[in-house]
Amino acid sequence: MSRLSTPSAARSSAISELDSVAQQNAALDEEWTASAVSLRQVAMEQTRNVEAFSLGRDA
Repeated sequence: MSRLSTPSAARSSAISELDSVAQQNAALDEEWTASAVSLRQVAMEQTRNVEAFSLGRDA
């Protein structure tokens, strides 16, 4: 008889799988957040660098 032949075993397996997916999603969310923060910092730095070469509206 299969380990998943009973409803409680199937439920337990499904809960374990959902927990695993939730943990993976949380890890990906942390990575994306860190990447977004880093990208924002680089964009702000580049904006400051480009502003140094701004010629103004009358040029």
